[in-house]
Amino acid sequence: MTILNGVALAFVLSLCIPMCTGSYDHFKFVQQWPPAVCDTSGCKRSGLSRFTIHGLWPNNKTYVKNQPTCLTNRANSIKATILTSSNLVSKLSTSWPDVKNANDNDFWNKQWDKHGTCSLQTYDQAQYFERSYNMWKETNLTKTLDSLIKQTPRQQNVTDIEQLIQGVTATEKKPLLRCEQSHSNASKSLLKEIVICYAHNGITVIDCVSRPKSTFECYDGFWFP
Repeated sequence: MTILNGVALAFVLSLCIPMCTGSYDHFKFVQQWPPAVCDTSGCKRSGLSRFTIHGLWPNNKTYVKNQPTCLTNRANSIKATILTSSNLVSKLSTSWPDVKNANDNDFWNKQWDKHGTCSLQTYDQAQYFERSYNMWKETNLTKTLDSLIKQTPRQQNVTDIEQLIQGVTATEKKPLLRCEQSHSNASKSLLKEIVICYAHNGITVIDCVSRPKSTFECYDGFWFP
């Protein structure tokens, strides 16, 4: 094997390590704060004062700017057995409501079609939604940040929130805080989402990687609740 061929093979293998395990190497579990969603994006379901699931997104560190595209698994709609499972629907209605459009079934369908199908090598459809619900229960951000939620809205520091989340995950792994400009007060940046990252198995908490120059990354002085 020539040196050139060896370099080419090493390059291919470096791409295959993350991509050959189902086009992703970790999960981003994204939870949102509904009052901030309603302020920044508008919503049809106001009045929620608990963190809810936005999605469980398979991701690839090779693609820092964009999530992987699942070309082979798309168009796998929610199976009727999932939506007719009263136990699972009850869990998702509490943990994963459609804040923006108040159409839960459609929201779950879109999240599964766009993201869940990427993780079929790890979770089938029922397992994907059950694991998402269990992540929501395990992290319990509403309880974790309860002392801040009960305060009047005020400016916060990134490190303070990160440390509270690290306490509940029992790790020193770094979460991501996402903020967006308030529509009701353009001078305020609101905490909109919290991301906790998991390894390929969906069990082990790992450090989240920030996107370079991300528009939505939180910086000290953001507002919450």
